Formats: sequence, C-alpha cells, structure tokens
Amino acid sequence: MNELFERLRAEVSTLQRKDGLSPSDLLALPLSVANLIGEITRKKGLSLTEIAVALNQDPDDIQTLLKELLEKGYLRQVRIEQEERYNVNFGRKVDKTPEHRTKGSDLLDKLMGKKAKANSSFRDFIR
Repeated sequence: MNELFERLRAEVSTLQRKDGLSPSDLLALPLSVANLIGEITRKKGLSLTEIAVALNQDPDDIQTLLKELLEKGYLRQVRIEQEERYNVNFGRKVDKTPEHRTKGSDLLDKLMGKKAKANSSFRDFIR
C-alpha cells in the first residue's frame, strides 16, 4: 500500500501550478486524489486526521501530499475553531457576459435564428 501512495505523491508532484481547481483538472488527477477532492468537497472541508482515515494512511505521510496539493493551488488550508482544515480551492468561473462571447456563439445564434424562422414559415405553410 505504501508503494501505491508513493506513486500517487509522485504523480501529484508533476502537476502544474494552478489558481484553483477546474473540472478538467479533476479528470487529470489520479483517481484516489480525485476521490479525495470529492470527499473534501462533500464534507465542506476535512482535517488532517479525517483525510488520513479516508486514504488509510498515517497522518505524517499525508502531510507531504497535502503540502503538494496546497502548493499546486488545488487545496487551501483554513483554521476553524483551533483546528486546521483543508478545503478545495476551485478556480474562478468564466465570465459569461455578452462582452466575453465568442464569434462562434454569435454564429450559433444566427443559425438558430434562421432555424426558428424556417420552422415558423413551415408552420404557416401547413396551416
């Protein structure tokens, strides 16, 4: 089991630094880390001891993995009632205001407008 955990830490150490975690980042993570991120998210944060139990590892071994995930920007550490807890650090959502729309979405709107017009013409024709 320790060999598997060492491989997991090695994989995490190769990840790029991010400003938060995105859904596509989750897909690139090793399955056990992705499951851990899911568990931390569901519980709205976990302590070191809770994470060690979830991974079935010694808390001292877990600290190295957590340090790497903190450095990568995937987790953040917070103090709640004299206890250090780890929360998932999700990246910023993309701004979907009209100024940030792409030409592709404008083209899609035009095509959908033509389709709606064609459908209404067909409905008028069969009446």
